[in-house]
Amino acid sequence: MTVRVAVDGRHAVRVDVTDHGGGFRSVRRRAESEPGGWGLHLVQMLSDHWGVAQGASHVWFEIGR
Repeated sequence: MTVRVAVDGRHAVRVDVTDHGGGFRSVRRRAESEPGGWGLHLVQMLSDHWGVAQGASHVWFEIGR
């Protein structure tokens, strides 16, 4: 797993997390009764911007923009 953190001149923080796996379908859970898959839901709730690189296990998010 690789985690990269960068801070720009405007005090925004960008975090990239890559696990070098085969990729995944980015689906956020909506119902509290669903097991697993809450990571993307938390990323969306806590960040200003976020995304998933298609075809890879790479999620990025930004805070402070």
